[in-house]
Amino acid sequence: MAELKCYENDILQSRYRVMVEILNENDNTPSFLEETIQPFHISELTAVNSVVFRVKAVDADGDTITYIIDQSLPDSSY
Repeated sequence: MAELKCYENDILQSRYRVMVEILNENDNTPSFLEETIQPFHISELTAVNSVVFRVKAVDADGDTITYIIDQSLPDSSY
């Protein structure tokens, strides 16, 4: 589970959750690279469809790891 927090003038305005689901269950869980999961500050003026950060993980089996936003979740539009 990841969390997106939106601030205005250092005051928390809203909070959204993003769930990461592992679809290829096996004996090796993905190892997320620590430097890619740090907090980020993103301007509200950022253009729509901009890439604002990348999260990376490795799998001991060498499987391809894919991330998706589950559109059925209420916060997915954010």
